[in-house]
Amino acid sequence: MKTKLRFLILAVALCVAAPVAILETGCPATTTQVTLAPGGSYTDPVLFQIDQATVIADSSLTAFVSWQKANATFLAQWPEVATLAATIQAKQDGWMRDVTAARDAYIVASKAYKSAVAAASAVSGPLPSGGGVTVSIGPDNTPVLSARAKFDGALAVVTAVLTQAAAFQSAHVK
Repeated sequence: MKTKLRFLILAVALCVAAPVAILETGCPATTTQVTLAPGGSYTDPVLFQIDQATVIADSSLTAFVSWQKANATFLAQWPEVATLAATIQAKQDGWMRDVTAARDAYIVASKAYKSAVAAASAVSGPLPSGGGVTVSIGPDNTPVLSARAKFDGALAVVTAVLTQAAAFQSAHVK
């Protein structure tokens, strides 16, 4: 029963903190003209979503810590709220660095994939498995990637992800 009550209190606290963060900081899409439209800040919708989620998460965490500080006297009867706020405050910068590293890894992998697919589409020759390199046009007038282009693109992504994972591990594992 006591665990359920603690969970309920934490859930309510987070539900209160999230709207506070949005109301205090404003919705990033309305305060900044960020757009996926041609000529806008973003051309990749995934990157757009990553950045929006990062801003909202950072604002929400900051708002929760502020809310806890502003209501510390009342919340003293639930020490787990103060513990959670202290943990968030201590680890928030590291979490945001990790999010930025993951975002950067996505960019590297995406560029590697696009580059490898473009290079493989321009090259002829069999795949190690014997597949040919042909780029045909599909029924909707879009290019259909050859087996070689798909293979090279996938290999480039795996290489980029492994490189980023090794860098992340060396930065975090002591």
